[in-house]
Amino acid sequence: MAELTVEERVTDLEYLMADLLRETARTSVELREFKDEMREFKDEMREFKDETRRERIRMNRQWGELANKMGTLVEDLILPSLPAILQKAVDCRAETIEAVMPRPVRRHATERSRQREFDGVVVCGDYLLVAESKSSLTAEKIREFTDSLPEVRDFFPEFADRKTIGVIASLHVPENLIPFAEKQGILIIGFGRENMELLNQPGFQPKAF
Repeated sequence: MAELTVEERVTDLEYLMADLLRETARTSVELREFKDEMREFKDEMREFKDETRRERIRMNRQWGELANKMGTLVEDLILPSLPAILQKAVDCRAETIEAVMPRPVRRHATERSRQREFDGVVVCGDYLLVAESKSSLTAEKIREFTDSLPEVRDFFPEFADRKTIGVIASLHVPENLIPFAEKQGILIIGFGRENMELLNQPGFQPKAF
């Protein structure tokens, strides 16, 4: 077999290089198209997730407003959120919760003619948490709730050794009322992005009554 001349070898090599360049160019185009398709897919998924989150927030808020109208705001939204609120506010973990009482009606320990209904009460560790819900919140309502807290243990004599702390809740909390509630030593929760959230400043310590 005759050996290829140098010129023929160079020509063959040039053909091979040309084929390689064409293949590389085609692969680059395909990769670029694939990246574009993946980018479009990610954008569509991000938009879908954002829309889903917005819809969930809208539905939760509508549910909260409906529960508020039906008088079940405490049972549906506030009480389920209290374990997490307690852990965040006073480091009282869910496993140490002794009792969760929705709308308990209690008589005064010594003045038996006096009766009081509470929106919600949670006993956790050293604390007796008293929750009050308001369809609309004002400074006066916060003050009235604060004034009622010192005698709570008279309605729960079995928990007289616990520290009573108060949390007031509303679907809509004006921002200017948050520092006011904190001055009263009260925890305050409102509707966040998806559920009831603690609105106090980080590190806030509620007053024990």
